[in-house]
Amino acid sequence: MNKREYRITPSGEWFKVEVSDEYNNNTIVYEKNVIQASIFITDWWQKAEEREEKYQMLANAIYGCTKLDKELGLLKDNRDNLD
Repeated sequence: MNKREYRITPSGEWFKVEVSDEYNNNTIVYEKNVIQASIFITDWWQKAEEREEKYQMLANAIYGCTKLDKELGLLKDNRDNLD
């Protein structure tokens, strides 16, 4: 599912907004009206690339820490050394 999708559904006095971007990142929020829901959707899509870059930076940082722990012998068997 590498495409943008959204769904706006009434939920009491609010509107439930489900949106996904081309990187398959998803979110659900509740907005007071359809106009605010539409604004949220377009903002979510516009910030998709920036969000993906941040996720990639975080993944690289976690990988680097794990690699360093392994090189230093801190990881044993199936343990992640978090306890």
